[in-house]
Amino acid sequence: MLIKNGILNFPVTQSVGRITPPFRQLYQETVSELQMELKAALVDLGHKSAQTGMEPRTSSDGKFRSPNRRSCYKSYGTENNETGRCQRNSAMTELQERRAILKHFVEECGFDLVAVYTARKNEAKASKKIPLFKEKKTDILKNQNLTTEDYVKKIDAGFYDDGYGIILGPVRRGKYKRFKSCLVDIDKREGVEAFCDLGSKKTTIEEIADKQYVEFNGIDRNQRVHIPYILEPDAEIAAKGADDKVGIEVNIHGIMFAAGSPHHNGGFYERLGKAKEIRILDKTQAFTLQEHIASICQKYGVNYFSGNNEHEKAKFYQAYTAHLHDGGTKIKKGGRHEVIKFISCSYFTKYADEWNNLTDDQRFERILGYDKMHCEPPLNDTDPQEVLDIWDWTKKTFRRSRDKQKEDREDEKRATEERYGEDLKGLSEEKYQSSISYP
Repeated sequence: MLIKNGILNFPVTQSVGRITPPFRQLYQETVSELQMELKAALVDLGHKSAQTGMEPRTSSDGKFRSPNRRSCYKSYGTENNETGRCQRNSAMTELQERRAILKHFVEECGFDLVAVYTARKNEAKASKKIPLFKEKKTDILKNQNLTTEDYVKKIDAGFYDDGYGIILGPVRRGKYKRFKSCLVDIDKREGVEAFCDLGSKKTTIEEIADKQYVEFNGIDRNQRVHIPYILEPDAEIAAKGADDKVGIEVNIHGIMFAAGSPHHNGGFYERLGKAKEIRILDKTQAFTLQEHIASICQKYGVNYFSGNNEHEKAKFYQAYTAHLHDGGTKIKKGGRHEVIKFISCSYFTKYADEWNNLTDDQRFERILGYDKMHCEPPLNDTDPQEVLDIWDWTKKTFRRSRDKQKEDREDEKRATEERYGEDLKGLSEEKYQSSISYP
């Protein structure tokens, strides 16, 4: 290029006046850069934010985040100083980071995505005239030819910059093909605290998020969280609808608004802790997760199952117990605590047949026997104190209710004997016992 009389001149061909490749390349790069800057500005300017003027904050990863992204760009395009350039560069970097999250979900996890105007969620609920989805989920699932490359092209083109959702359910491509994705969505502080309470062992949502992928809405890190899971092909978990007591929902076929999507509060959904990988659950771990949530529901008087809750709950516990005692079931590290806790509660309160006459020490010996047979390695070998803590917690939690149930059974037995005693006289001992047998 030449500068003549203060004017910037680019070389052109002499034949038909066509612009030469160097200029075209410069032109395309410049336009591309401006488009990305403009896209970043438009996305954030169009992003609903009621928190104008809030102070900047720092996220859990130590990076600068502003809950009011709009204020960063309110004079975008009019500033020529260094501050303006820094803001534009920051917007571009943030947009690239958000797109990188989508690429991870597509390339590493094999998830299907649907484009959503996530910041409009409340408005779309209030008015049918305001669209929430940019495309139909059903159309995406009908398309059997979608590839990872197709998604990456759409991500780079900015198709998901207004928000997106991960389509939960069967994974159709990549290393998790034939696996399933699901989501534990918690919208109340009580639910988050209950989820982190493992009985004999308590933790925090931050500690969980340092071990497995967890995200939140950018504001309420201890109140509104998404905990996604990937289930192995033979693992299952039952869906649970939202409730107004603990706010725990188990979503297995819906949509998860995910990190990088705008939120109506002015921020963005983002990762909560250090962990970037979604936890993979085998059949035992999926059972254990459902049992944990079911126990929370029972404690707070919430139905896990729709319809006949008690019948479905009994079926679940029967299936869970049968699976745990199957000879081929092996519990790996990371799942032993919850399983041994469930076995402890089951063995401590069990009363049918010979169990009614077992002492607590004998019951504990059977727990250790289960641990040795099914846990790899046995929890009592690697952390005997943890097993003792679980047993102590079990006795403290269930002794009163167990003793009360035992008294009720004995009272019922005596009443039955008195009621039918005269009619049963003269029967053999064997027939007499079968007539008054109890579970």
